[in-house]
Amino acid sequence: MFHLSKNRLLASLRFAFVSSVVTIALVLPGLSFLGLKVFYTQSLVPALLLVLLYSFTRGLKPVVRLSLRFLAFVSLLFTHGIVQTLPEIFKVVFSGSALQGTVMLFSDILLPFWGVICAILGLLLTNGEPSFSIAILMTASMTMYLANPHAQIMDYWPAALSFPLLLSHANDEQELPEANQRETENKPWILLIAFLMTFLAIIFSPSRPVTNPTLKKQAADIRQWMNDTFFFTDQREAFSLKTLGWQPMEDGLGGKPKPINVPLLEIKGEGSVYLRGTIKDHYTGRKWYDSISDQRYSYRSLRFSSMRDETFDAAWPVDSLRTQSQSVNVHVLRQGASTLLLPQRVRELTLSERMVPYFNLASELFITRNIEPGDAYTVKYENYLASSEVLELAKKTEGTPPLSEDAYLQLPTHLMGENIVLDLANEIVAGAQTPYEKAAAIQRYLQAHYRFTENVVDAPTDTDFVAHFLFETKQGYCTYFASSMTILSRMAGLPARYVEGFHGIMELDQPTILTGLDAHAWTEVNIPGLGWITFDATAPEEDQGDSPQGSGENEQDTPSPSPEQSPPPDNQNQPSSPPQTPTPPPNDPIASPTPPPAPKVDSGTEPDSLDSSLWWLRLLLLALILRWLWVSPTVRSLMTRETNAILRLWYTGCLDAIMAAGQKPNPSETMIEFAYRTQSYDSRWLEFSRVVSAMQYGKTQTTYTDIALGRSLYQGLYRKLSLIRKILLHLKRLFPKRVKGFKSLKNLRKK
Repeated sequence: MFHLSKNRLLASLRFAFVSSVVTIALVLPGLSFLGLKVFYTQSLVPALLLVLLYSFTRGLKPVVRLSLRFLAFVSLLFTHGIVQTLPEIFKVVFSGSALQGTVMLFSDILLPFWGVICAILGLLLTNGEPSFSIAILMTASMTMYLANPHAQIMDYWPAALSFPLLLSHANDEQELPEANQRETENKPWILLIAFLMTFLAIIFSPSRPVTNPTLKKQAADIRQWMNDTFFFTDQREAFSLKTLGWQPMEDGLGGKPKPINVPLLEIKGEGSVYLRGTIKDHYTGRKWYDSISDQRYSYRSLRFSSMRDETFDAAWPVDSLRTQSQSVNVHVLRQGASTLLLPQRVRELTLSERMVPYFNLASELFITRNIEPGDAYTVKYENYLASSEVLELAKKTEGTPPLSEDAYLQLPTHLMGENIVLDLANEIVAGAQTPYEKAAAIQRYLQAHYRFTENVVDAPTDTDFVAHFLFETKQGYCTYFASSMTILSRMAGLPARYVEGFHGIMELDQPTILTGLDAHAWTEVNIPGLGWITFDATAPEEDQGDSPQGSGENEQDTPSPSPEQSPPPDNQNQPSSPPQTPTPPPNDPIASPTPPPAPKVDSGTEPDSLDSSLWWLRLLLLALILRWLWVSPTVRSLMTRETNAILRLWYTGCLDAIMAAGQKPNPSETMIEFAYRTQSYDSRWLEFSRVVSAMQYGKTQTTYTDIALGRSLYQGLYRKLSLIRKILLHLKRLFPKRVKGFKSLKNLRKK
C-alpha cells in the first residue's frame, strides 16, 4: 500500500469528483442521443473505475503510475473484446449502416468502449485549462442536445455542474515544490457553491418549459439541419406508381388503372425526359421490389463520393463520347414522397434550401423528408435514350468488358431453366450481335406485336405476370411492357432493371405540367462502355401515329416468333398455385410501404430571411468558438515549438490576467518596474518578469524550467480571478484592443 498525506488525499478526492462529473456529462448525452440511456451502467462503471484509478495513483512514482494505468486501460479493452471486434465494427460503419443500428448490434462491446473514451476525455478536460475545457464540453453538449429531438434537460445537469467545477478546480500540481502547493489548493466551499447553484437551477426551473416561439423554431431548425446532414436514419416514404393509381391490384401488377389527374410537378427544359423515381431489381412473378436499397449514403459526402460516382455512371461514357448536356428545372406542386424525380445521368444537382440529398445503391435519390409544394431543384444531365445516336455510340464501345451486375440478372425460380419465355427471348435476339442490338430488338418486338390499352382485366394471381402478358392477353399498359422488357433482357444475358417515374415532353422555355396521367414505367439496360441506357418498350396508343421514341431508325428488325403460335405455359412453368417467391424484406416499399411521417401543423409560410439568418448564426458561433480556442495560451503553446515564443505566450497570458484583475502598466514603466508594483498578486511574478526580460534583451536561451514557471504562474493568476473577471478576460481576448503600456509589451506582442 502506498501512503497518502491528508492534503494529497483531499486533492485526489477533489480531482476524482470533478473528473467523474465531467465524464458523466459526456456519457449520458451520448447514450441519450443513441436511445440507449437505459444501458448507462455498462458505460459508467468502466468509466468511473478508470477515473478513480487515475486519480489515486497520481502520488506514485512515474514508472509505477504509468504501468498501472496502462495495464488498467489494456485490461478494459481486452476484457470486453473491444480490440478483437473493432475491425468488424469499422467494416459495418464504413458500409454506410445507420449509426444507431450499429451501436445496438455491438452494444455489449461499444458501451464499455464509449465509457472508456469518455473517461479519457474527462480526465484530459479536468487537467486542461478551464477556458479550453469548458469550450469543448459546451460544444459537445450543445451538439448532442441539438441533434437529439428527444433530449431531456436532466441528462445535461452533469454538464451544467461541470462548468463551475472546472472554473474552480486547480490543475494538479502535486509534483511541484511544496512551497507552491499553498497556491494551488482548492477551497472546499467552492464545491459547495457549485452544488448549490446547480441545485437551485434545477429546483427553480419551471415544470412546464417557457419557450420563445422564434427561438424555439430556430433551435428546431438547427436540430433538423444537423439530423439531416449527419444523422439521417429515419424511415422514409418512397415513390410508387401504386400511390398514383397505376397498380390497382393490391397483391401485384396488373388490373385496370385509375390514375389521378391532378398537377404534381412543373418541369421546364427541352425535349423528352424520363424522370426516374423508384428503381427495382427483384421480380417475384407477381410484382417488383427493391432488394439493394436498405442502406443510404449522403450525396454530398466525400466519404461516399466514389460509391456515388459508380452508382450514377459518372465515368460512362468517356468524355469523348458524351452527348450534349441538358438541364431540367423541377418545381413541386403537390406533396409527395421523399424521392427526387431525376434523369438517369445526373451531372450536377442544385436543390433549394432545406433539401438534403441522399442516395442508395439502386441509384435512387431522395431527401430527408417528403417533398412539399414550393420545393424546387435543377438538374444538369446527359440524355441516353435508346436511339440511332446512342446506337452509334454503342458501336464505338464494342469490346468493352461488361460490368458485373448480378443483381440485375435475377429471375424467379419458376422462370429458370427451359421455358417458353426463355425460348421467346432467344428467338427475338437470334440475329443480334451486341448487347445494344439485343436490347433494341426486344424493344422493337414488344412495340410491334403487343397493343397498348388501359382497359385490361385483373391479372391472375396463380400465373406469372410477364408470361400471361406475352402469351395470353398480349395487351396492357406501361407496367406490362416494362416488366416484359426487363425479364426478356435478363434472359438474353443483359443486366436490366425496372424503373418507375414520369415521362414528359418539354417545349423550350415553356413549363410543362405533369399529372398522374404522365406517370410511367420503363426499363434500363446496362450497355458496356455506356452504362445504363433507357429503353421504353411501351407501344404507342392506338390513336397515335408517331413511332415510339427510342426505336432506332437504322436498326434492322430481328425475326421473332409470333406469340399467337406459342403454346400456353405448361404446368411446370405456370403452376396452378402461386409460384414460390422470396419474401420481401421488411423495408420493401411495395410490400410494406414506409409509413409517412405524422402530419405537421403548419403555422404559416416561413420567411426566407429567418432560415438564411440561421446560417450566419451558425457561422458566427463556430467562428467565436474557434477564436476562443485560438487565443488561449494553452492551445497556442501546444502549437509552437520555439521555446522563446512559448515563453512570450505565457508572459502575455500572465499580463492579461493581471490586467483583468485591475492593474495596467503605465506608459513610462518598464517590464521590471511593473512587476515590482504588482508582485503582490504572486511572488513569482517578479522572478518570471526578469526571466522574460533577460530573454528579450539579453538574448538568453529559454529553458523548459522557465516555461514551466510561466505556465504555473499563469494558472495561479487565472485561478485567483473572480468569475466575472475571468469572463471579462476571455471577452478581451476575443475582441482585443490596443494596450497602452511599456514598450517591451508591444515588442513581445509583435514577435
